[in-house]
Amino acid sequence: MGERPVLLVVDDEELILELLTDVLQDEFTVVTATNGRAALEALQSLSTVSGVITDLRMPLMDGAELIKLIRRSYPDLPILGLSGTYEYRRGDAASEGFLFLRKPFLTGDLLSAARLLFQPKA
Repeated sequence: MGERPVLLVVDDEELILELLTDVLQDEFTVVTATNGRAALEALQSLSTVSGVITDLRMPLMDGAELIKLIRRSYPDLPILGLSGTYEYRRGDAASEGFLFLRKPFLTGDLLSAARLLFQPKA
């Protein structure tokens, strides 16, 4: 069995970061960031990352801007966007190259999406 996939999880709310970490940590190595700038710094410092899970509504840099910046350097990196209030047109997520999960979500749905996006394909 190989190493566990590394996920960068970004949210400005500490409780949400704790919840996401709790749900994912049995199958993934979770690295967290509390804003978009910190997320970009973390991406640069990680030797490998399997994907990003990011809130789309955050101060300093929202998730949509973060995703655009990630795409410049990591065009094929899988991304899962999360938000309870983010409004987007049907094609936005696909055109930006990420999947979207609306808050509140079931933890099982989050784990299923993470397995689909971030686990190595056999």
